Amino acid sequence: MQRLHLLIPMSSVFLLRRASKSLESSRTALAEDGRWQIAGSSERATDCLPALRASGAQFLACDLRLADGHVRRLLQQLRRLPEAPKVLLLSSCAHDTMLFDTLADGAHGYMVECERGSSLPQALSQLQDGQALMSPELARQTLQSMGLSRISLERAQALSAAQDLTPAAGLDCEPDQVFNELTRADQHLLSLIALGRLPAEIAQLWRLASEDVGRRLSAIYGKLHRWQAARSLDLALA
Repeated sequence: MQRLHLLIPMSSVFLLRRASKSLESSRTALAEDGRWQIAGSSERATDCLPALRASGAQFLACDLRLADGHVRRLLQQLRRLPEAPKVLLLSSCAHDTMLFDTLADGAHGYMVECERGSSLPQALSQLQDGQALMSPELARQTLQSMGLSRISLERAQALSAAQDLTPAAGLDCEPDQVFNELTRADQHLLSLIALGRLPAEIAQLWRLASEDVGRRLSAIYGKLHRWQAARSLDLALA
């Protein structure tokens, strides 16, 4: 009896790197992994949008800082597209001052290339699975930018904190109607990350799978995108 081999379609990614050396190393890593189709590539943010749109790529892996400027303007253009690719930022430094603002502008996740064990195929696969990472610094910036208080470790690590769907509380301990898309559970999670707890540790405290913590962080980025878009609109109308 002849066996039928089912071909699983590869996901497509567009590469936007600041230098040809970085572009080549990304191509090599993805080719060795074998799960990703490279739909196109560029070294310039200012003129890559037509090629990116024509490629139909599901994902965009791009440097946070490019030779011809910052990627934030490209993200603003992508927001206008009916079907935009998910964006993975590639940074050489975990403490880049532009990382939070770029994530808020529409990027879905990031990878620090200099960190031990960092892998572009793995980072893209996590993004594809709806997961994201967040550093303590980014968690603190998220809480601060939204005017939310940091919850104490004792309260945030409680099992009940994981299921608290009431609106997140502002610094005055009253729910802020502008930011009420974030829940208390989100606020507890951000507080734990800000205090240095790792996703695996949080998963154990809350009796969740580590992947579920990653998906919650991804959802927080989505809420951050909508908050940033609403704030930008308010500033434009002011």
